[in-house]
Amino acid sequence: MQTFFALTKALPAAALLASTALGAATPAVAQADYPRMTIVIYNNSPDYNIYPVLSTGAATSGQWLQAYMEVPKKDLKTRTYEKVGQFRLYLAAKGNGIPPKGELRLTLPVATQLVKNADGTKPNQLADWWGGGRIEIFSAPAADGKPPAALLDAINNRPGQTKVKPLKGAELPDCVKGCGSGALQIYHDPAGLGHNLPLQLTEYTLGAVNDKKDPMTINPFNVDYDVSYVDSTFLPVAMEPFDNEQVGYVGMVSSIDDFNDAMDRFLTDYPGWPLFVNSKVPDFVKIPAPLNVFGRDLTNTQPDLSDPPWAPLDKLVDNYKECVNRNKDGAFCDKVREVQTMFKKNLGNYNQNFDKWNCKEKSRASGDVMSMVGHIYGFTPFNDGCGDAKLNLLENTAGYRDDNYKEFRRVKGLFDDLQLAPEGKFDPYVLLIHDKKYLNAPNVYAYSVDDALGNMQVDGSGLILAVGGADRLPNPDPATPPVHVSFGYDKGAKVKYTNYRICNKGKKRDVNPDFASFDISVNNIKGCVLTLWDDNKRVYQFKITQQPPFPEDPEYNDKTKKMVDCSPTKDAAAKLTCQQNAFGYTRVLPREEIHTISFPGPVQPADKSFDIAVGGDPKDKNRIVKRGQCTDKPNSPFQSPGAFKLDFDKAKGCTISLQDETGRVYMFQVKMDKVPFPKQASTDVIDCSMNTDADAKKLCQTFAVGYSEGSGDQTVNKVIFPGPIQGAQKKKRTAAVN
Repeated sequence: MQTFFALTKALPAAALLASTALGAATPAVAQADYPRMTIVIYNNSPDYNIYPVLSTGAATSGQWLQAYMEVPKKDLKTRTYEKVGQFRLYLAAKGNGIPPKGELRLTLPVATQLVKNADGTKPNQLADWWGGGRIEIFSAPAADGKPPAALLDAINNRPGQTKVKPLKGAELPDCVKGCGSGALQIYHDPAGLGHNLPLQLTEYTLGAVNDKKDPMTINPFNVDYDVSYVDSTFLPVAMEPFDNEQVGYVGMVSSIDDFNDAMDRFLTDYPGWPLFVNSKVPDFVKIPAPLNVFGRDLTNTQPDLSDPPWAPLDKLVDNYKECVNRNKDGAFCDKVREVQTMFKKNLGNYNQNFDKWNCKEKSRASGDVMSMVGHIYGFTPFNDGCGDAKLNLLENTAGYRDDNYKEFRRVKGLFDDLQLAPEGKFDPYVLLIHDKKYLNAPNVYAYSVDDALGNMQVDGSGLILAVGGADRLPNPDPATPPVHVSFGYDKGAKVKYTNYRICNKGKKRDVNPDFASFDISVNNIKGCVLTLWDDNKRVYQFKITQQPPFPEDPEYNDKTKKMVDCSPTKDAAAKLTCQQNAFGYTRVLPREEIHTISFPGPVQPADKSFDIAVGGDPKDKNRIVKRGQCTDKPNSPFQSPGAFKLDFDKAKGCTISLQDETGRVYMFQVKMDKVPFPKQASTDVIDCSMNTDADAKKLCQTFAVGYSEGSGDQTVNKVIFPGPIQGAQKKKRTAAVN
């Protein structure tokens, strides 16, 4: 999830809601019916009140809204449901907000309709609550008994922020606990809340769009979320999915006081580090990351930051110059130069394609020292002013994408090494987040491409946030790397998976045929039994044997099959298909690792047919050369030894005829009243009476047998017919011995 929302230019407030009117909701097309998502926020601090604010994201094409309004794919480009600016809910914004040990509980529909003719051809016809948003949390001392001045100022004095009146009858966000009385007021704002406010950013996306459908649909049991410390640090917040206690938390569970003490230690160790400032909030400490500062045009004044000089950041720039401009020796500088070389090539590609890509300005892409430092610390490509964040991606830089991005991955590894340089020589902010001396938070992102665990996408029907401790979190342990469990699903198969469950205490979920998979993050992964059910009432249970990473081979082999333990499965056929096909592997991509368990499709019923094998030896002089099905005249080429099938629905009264090289014909029928056959081979299941050749009849009666293997829907009925009669061998004469 990106740290910044791509906010497009807002429409005037009058134009925005010009068509808002009271009356029954009359959507342009039928709205899909989805359950509501639940947001729970706990205040575990004994000394602070907290005040959450929920804001939605902007997008030129609102996929969640297009799915919700069931837009046919042929209309996606015209009915875009564009989202301009942000819709906002100030939750518990009065008095003590969420007081110490208090909680807030909110339910969110997919969207709230704002106009009658919500056809998607104009922006902001609906407020989208699922398709990407943020929950920003303010705090204030509980002793004050009132919201912070900055929050009240945001509610009352933001230019361009307007109140929104939804369409009568529209679905609304509902605060069921902790917000006070009355309906929530929806606001619209052309821009987001500034960094220089005393708040901590968390981000979310609820549900997942299935773009394989026409119209698209939304999976309502998927949540994507993170606590963002990439840009700044202000409060300790932890997040978990609602309705899935197997997943641990991301974020921080320290107390607010301990968190503040850690920030103070950092500022003591790095005097002169910049801080966010706000004239209306004289006393708060919020620390920006270097990428936030270096990512600006620093030729202009920065009214939201403390006055320079910023000695620690100046030192970082000097370290960069020593390596790149003055070519200083040493492992640290070798890594800096290799990273800079990649960015320099990326800049060259940007300059070469500037006009072709219709880019507009190069304010941060001049190629000077601060331009390079800004992009390197943000690990962002040069696509400034191009209007498309996917242009000129670093991993696609010439010379860095070959062989599965091998060179990019190597240089990205060097960049990660720099983040861990002793005493924060490259980025002390990473120490603030990760180091035990300070915040000691290993499972959050401290920089934009941090390999530490931060963003999560897992099964759930909402989110839980906790400020100031782990109390009341369903899972009080840190989250583990997510594993993607993908299981075989063939829509045309007779038997398909219908349900799944994550661990024994998890809820039984319906399988989405278009997303035959789920993601898990489980602390005790060896103790978590994963269960699948098929529509033939067969149960498949298995465990993952270790936390990722797994072997990198994306195929079943001796190494990858060891990642799956099939022993919990009791059904023999289900266990066999697990043992022969389930495996785990890790796919290493330019900026992430994807850990996957591949589980086979469900057991299919055995064919409703007889497996008929005709014996013989390839060295036999006389072999079967023709066969006939449901006829006494063999008419199809056949070579013994060999085999073929006879369908059940054709077998009753069906004569199988076989002809050998001498012209002799052998015939038999399967006795259908004997099906299924006995487990032991029996001549009693074969009818040889139709043979007219006495020797052929005798051979059939003596040696033709049938038997069954397996049980239930896996029963296989087999017929073995002997090879043809061979000619008598001539005796060799022996010379007399004198």
